[in-house]
Amino acid sequence: MPTDPWEKSQVMVVIEALREMDPTAEQWFFEKDKARKAVLFDKLSKEIIPAIIGKVEKLLKGNKNGEGWFVGDKVTFADVIVFNTLFDGLPSFIEKGQGEYPLDDYPLLKAHSERFHALPQIKKWIEARPVTQF
Repeated sequence: MPTDPWEKSQVMVVIEALREMDPTAEQWFFEKDKARKAVLFDKLSKEIIPAIIGKVEKLLKGNKNGEGWFVGDKVTFADVIVFNTLFDGLPSFIEKGQGEYPLDDYPLLKAHSERFHALPQIKKWIEARPVTQF
């Protein structure tokens, strides 16, 4: 976490933006009725997730026009959580493999994910980590 209070708050803004999908995602995850689950899936995949990803991309653009990290000049928890959401979480939601969530409509986030994935420590961990559902 950054030590500067303003930068800390900016990290929290990114995290809270992602959390906006939690209530509907949680409903979808635990829903037993197949028809209701399908309605929730459509709402998430066609409305909620694209809106949130668009908002997160705007937040990225707010720091150095989206050409670096979310806050300041260093990787923060905001970068970690966004990468995790885009690389693992959302692909799992649409039943795709890691890193297979389509980001073509979000070029800044796509470039951010590629930058983050290319970090030596991250790349090494992803190659060596155990395969899990989440």
